[in-house]
Amino acid sequence: MFTVSEALYRWATLQRIPVFFEPGYPREDFPQCDVEQALPLTDTAVSLGGDGTFLRMAGALYGFDHTLIGINLGQLGFLTEFSATDLIDTLEKVKSETLPIKKRPYLSITLTTKNGDQETFKAINDMVINKAALSRIIGVDVFVGDDPMGEIRGDGMIVSTPIGSTAYSLAAGGPILFPTLEALTITPICPHTLTNRPLIISMDSRVTLRVVDDPYSSADIDVYLSIDGQRGHMIACEDTVCVERDPKTINLLSNPNHTYFDVLRNKLRMGGSITQKNGCQPHEPC
Repeated sequence: MFTVSEALYRWATLQRIPVFFEPGYPREDFPQCDVEQALPLTDTAVSLGGDGTFLRMAGALYGFDHTLIGINLGQLGFLTEFSATDLIDTLEKVKSETLPIKKRPYLSITLTTKNGDQETFKAINDMVINKAALSRIIGVDVFVGDDPMGEIRGDGMIVSTPIGSTAYSLAAGGPILFPTLEALTITPICPHTLTNRPLIISMDSRVTLRVVDDPYSSADIDVYLSIDGQRGHMIACEDTVCVERDPKTINLLSNPNHTYFDVLRNKLRMGGSITQKNGCQPHEPC
């Protein structure tokens, strides 16, 4: 019995397809190479793990035209559409180019400190500003384009893409967006008011967030910027974060055997099974 990685390596070897594994992989006899060095030599990336591994690889693929395949070895695996048992069949179909590929946008996230220093990050899921202290709140000024949305006081703010709408934003009370929608969701985290609710805006909007220098909220509290849950950076009062659509997209291999609503039902327990009747298939209206 082969492990998933052994099955992948064995298949690629038999097909005479070069394959590289990340350094530190348990099998030292597998060819290993840094991701940055391997990408120019390849055209497909396979993520073996859960959603975290998938998002980390998505970040590394920015600027490349690779196709990303998610093989779920984790628990939820919302983004990883293929199971380990589907591995070889999936690879065969990738080789024959018979599986659909969907393009999803990157977000460009620019952090500007109050001293004027800038750093830019890329994400496909979400950007989160969150506080570390217990029993304290932070204030965040939010602008959509040049229009002020207002100061939001609470535990933080989330800006998510449609595919990121089922992650932290959903847990914070945000809506589920169909993945092909051209939209962003702005979701407050535990807002300290009854009137601050998630807002859906155009994907082409620019969202600017500024941590407020407010002695009643943000002062002396550690505040963090998180990118796709993979990278974290401490930010300070008066720092600003600008979120907007990036011109580049990522290619994700799509599983034609599962619809988006199959995933919502099976992995998020949304609704229940639809009873088959009158000869109709469960996915067809009668």
